Amino acid sequence: MGGNWMLSLRPHFVYLGAALLFFSSVDGTLADPKVWREQGPGPTLFEANTAVPLNSPATGAVNAIAPSLADPDLLYVGTVNGGVWKTTNATADSPTWIPLTDKHVPALSINSLAISPVHSDTLFAGTGSTSSLAFEGSPGFGVLRSTNGGKSWTVLASSTFTGRRITSIVPTGLSGGNVVLAASLFDRVGTSDHGGVYRSTDKGQFFVRVSGNGTSGLPDAGVASLVTDPRNARRFYAGVPSRFGGGANAGIYRSDDGGVTWAAQSTRGSRAIRIRSAFFCPSITVAARMSYMPRSSATAPSR
Repeated sequence: MGGNWMLSLRPHFVYLGAALLFFSSVDGTLADPKVWREQGPGPTLFEANTAVPLNSPATGAVNAIAPSLADPDLLYVGTVNGGVWKTTNATADSPTWIPLTDKHVPALSINSLAISPVHSDTLFAGTGSTSSLAFEGSPGFGVLRSTNGGKSWTVLASSTFTGRRITSIVPTGLSGGNVVLAASLFDRVGTSDHGGVYRSTDKGQFFVRVSGNGTSGLPDAGVASLVTDPRNARRFYAGVPSRFGGGANAGIYRSDDGGVTWAAQSTRGSRAIRIRSAFFCPSITVAARMSYMPRSSATAPSR
């Protein structure tokens, strides 16, 4: 029941629950025990991997949140193994959520999610997921794009991203929205390939790897985070950790030409680097040096 989850947004938490299914033996047409009927979302209680009071809904794994800049009630989220969800009453005490990708896409592991700054109904989702770097979840099958607010989806760039987990997807306003950037931290399981920054000039149809091409300034290494500067549509920041090929070149890199060329801003190596631009304060860009938590000690459930 991969994508049948319910989300309930509170001021500081996003709750994830499982849909309820039951056998039907009343209606003869549904008496076959192989047939299940969906009964809508219900909370996941008594989650084994979390310490919450009894009868409290357990927090599930939400990888990405994409708020609308124009409508505070419109919010999209991407979940580890539950697909993309949407609410149109995000400011309510108990928002209602609807799944957008169940039965419409090849798999439901969503690693990144963003709304186009040019067209508010256009969404991009980077597929693939991991659980504490344990390679759990689907390995990724490409970039998902919707041009109608999530009603339908198209799989793009599958030849480039099949088997890769897209950590960041960044649609831009450059060239009327044609330029889209993406990043992956590591590549296909069982290979020595690294991830990196990828760039598209045709709204995500095809991507070219920028990292390690000899002219971009980015090392041949994975990228943990990729963000845009809210004040400058041509400026981007990429976090290159020491793991996954970064080594001595790990650090923060900046591009001022739409992701074509990059320059190191800091090369103080770290095993993991996450970058975030402050949403309501564009003058603030934060880079966090992080350590990976062994999966055995993780407290968040992996969906």
